[in-house]
Parts: sequence; C-alpha cells; structure tokens
Amino acid sequence: MSGQVIIRDLGLDGNSANNTTAETNGMVLLADNAVVENTQILNMRGSGIQLTSTNRAGTPANALSSSFPTLGGRIAKNVISKPGGHGILIKGVDWLVEVLDNQIDGTGLDGIVLDSGSVCVVRGNDLFMIGKNGIVTKAHVFITTVK
Repeated sequence: MSGQVIIRDLGLDGNSANNTTAETNGMVLLADNAVVENTQILNMRGSGIQLTSTNRAGTPANALSSSFPTLGGRIAKNVISKPGGHGILIKGVDWLVEVLDNQIDGTGLDGIVLDSGSVCVVRGNDLFMIGKNGIVTKAHVFITTVK
C-alpha cells in the first residue's frame, strides 16, 4: 500500500492552448485514502483527476504485489474545466471512493468514470458541456445520488 495524500486549495492550469504536444493530467494519485478538495484544475490535455492503482505503463502502484490495490479516496468540491480527457477517472481502486460536489465542464471524454471494484458514492456533482457521457460505470459500483 502507498501512503495517504491530501491536496486542498490548489489551482492548476495545463495551458492546453500552448502545451500542444503533451497529454498533461491535472493529478494522478496512486495513494491510499487520497483526498482532493477545493482545487481548480483548468485546461489539461489529459484528464482532470485520476485516482488509480497503476501508473501509465500499467505497473501496480504497490511494487511488492498487484494484489494490494489503492484503497479508497475522496474527491470533493473541485472545479475541473476543459480537460481533453475525462473529468474524474477512478480506476482499479478498492474500498470506498467518494466523488462529491464537484463541478466538471467542457470535457473531451466522459465527466466521471468509475472503473473499479469498489463502493463508489457519487453525489452532488454538476456536469455540463460533457464531450461523451456524463457518468460511466464499468464495474460493480454503488451510486447513491447523481445530480
């Protein structure tokens, strides 16, 4: 397992208009119980926030064993605007994941993607001008409320 990461009150601008060659993601978190709150992520060529158990090459975050996926997380009260990829991507995460009260607009792909074997609570998110689907579930998840 990896350690906990807490990120609050941070602004990131990927400058996609001038950064035309790199697929820049706002945040890629490979940490247990990661918390991202009250951030503003703008103009990324990739996704806004990714909570995942593997790196870009597909290698597990836990170098000792792929049998220990990333455990849980909370993504709340963030503004994600104009990512070229997904707004929020949850992939390969076990345990409880909360995606609460985020504002996502202008995505190139889906607003929120839940590709995980975990319990996911998605509530109070505002999604608009989404490039493909608002919310995609690719695995067993539990959604309480979708706004």
